[in-house]
Amino acid sequence: MRMNINVINSIGKRLEAHYKCSSLTFVIQDGHEAGQTVNHVHVHIMPRRKGDFEHNDQVYREVCSLPSCCITTDRTLFQIEKERPPRSELDMTNDAANLAVLFPEYQSEDIE
Repeated sequence: MRMNINVINSIGKRLEAHYKCSSLTFVIQDGHEAGQTVNHVHVHIMPRRKGDFEHNDQVYREVCSLPSCCITTDRTLFQIEKERPPRSELDMTNDAANLAVLFPEYQSEDIE
């Protein structure tokens, strides 16, 4: 699937409704110096709520300090993510399956 801002926005709106949040932070990482840890460009979509950080840009520092990617909706969850062991392939597969129900139209596509 080609990266398309309309698709990313559509996905974001569904996540916003699913997590009952008021806003989203989108982060695109392309290159090691930009924080990319896997060998493909990807978009992080982070649900946000009013007051989840005292200063809005703190979210970037918190995300960079996590051992792996996560979706969280408040500062407490960021702390929990820091303390948990890295996720296994099975954990990530289960997370993807749980969110996939929000996007039935993409189930038949070969998305890499």
